[in-house]
Amino acid sequence: MKIKSVYIKLLISVAFILIVCFKVDWSAFSGKLGQIDLFFIILSFAISIFMISISCLKWQILLKLQGKSAGFLFLLKNYYIGYFFSLLLPSNIGGDVARSYYVGKRVGDQYTSAVSVFIERFSGILFLLILVVAAPWIRPDIACTLWMLLPMFAAIIIILLFIFAIVNETLPAKLNRVVLRIFQTLTAICDRAGFAVWVRFFNRTQEHYTNGYIKSEKFNRKLRETIALFKHNGACLTQVIAISVLFYIMTWFNVYVSFKAFNIEVPFLDVAALVPTILFVAMIPISLGSIGLAEGAYFFYFALVDVTSESALIMSLLIRVKIITAALTGFLFYITYKHRRRDYAIMSQTTVKQPQEKSDV
Repeated sequence: MKIKSVYIKLLISVAFILIVCFKVDWSAFSGKLGQIDLFFIILSFAISIFMISISCLKWQILLKLQGKSAGFLFLLKNYYIGYFFSLLLPSNIGGDVARSYYVGKRVGDQYTSAVSVFIERFSGILFLLILVVAAPWIRPDIACTLWMLLPMFAAIIIILLFIFAIVNETLPAKLNRVVLRIFQTLTAICDRAGFAVWVRFFNRTQEHYTNGYIKSEKFNRKLRETIALFKHNGACLTQVIAISVLFYIMTWFNVYVSFKAFNIEVPFLDVAALVPTILFVAMIPISLGSIGLAEGAYFFYFALVDVTSESALIMSLLIRVKIITAALTGFLFYITYKHRRRDYAIMSQTTVKQPQEKSDV
């Protein structure tokens, strides 16, 4: 990621944080801190551990579907390591890349590992998109507001694009031909005009694009093979759907219990109506690791159901603390794991080209 992009996202995160800070009554916020219920704090952390665990279970199922196996505890450890890299790297997908890379070493197939991580993540995102469209109608009075309708519309567009891409298998190849034709036309124009610098630029860009397209095609083929496997393994598909449904039910309880941790009463149905949209908005890659954006989304959307800014902020900060705790747990796993010993010995047996060993650090 370019340094300039990192700085822009950092500024956006800071801007959201400052907006929230100016809106909060800090004396009332301090009063909320004095109402901590230890039982619900512990329950809140337990829910987070359970959510990570069922995500690992889905990941394990997807690996088995592709003929690969990895122990649950091994996957759990790498899932926490993913949290660490997500916090460390200025990207929302850095953690997915890290856990895919390390598990790919274990199973001896980086593409299979990448596909399993992608489907584990995307299956959850797909179900979230469905909830963004459906859940707000639990509260029709707020579902009809502009700030709920906009995410609904965006979610519908994304779902339709996904369906179109899956149904139309020839679309990527057609788009590739169009892009290559554009490169060839631009190169020819610059060549006739005598712009040698631009000719070299377009040639080099086309080369990078072609290399990227070849890699994406390999991944796309493996992804389609995996989707095809679902057609012949209904039990596995049912398990993945059930786990995705359970995960998002737990996201509702995660927020509900996090409010209860400070003796804040918010109706569960209000939580269910708002949380999918909040999670969707927090995924927009405009801030650094969703810092500030996620807190601002909780702050803004819960105001629609008359939750005070202090209550929304303190609840969202507890969720942020749990994310940081998961990342620190991942850091401990990372520095204590023997990356260069037998657990990754299979790396030398695979035909997949791996990064240099120093990339582990």
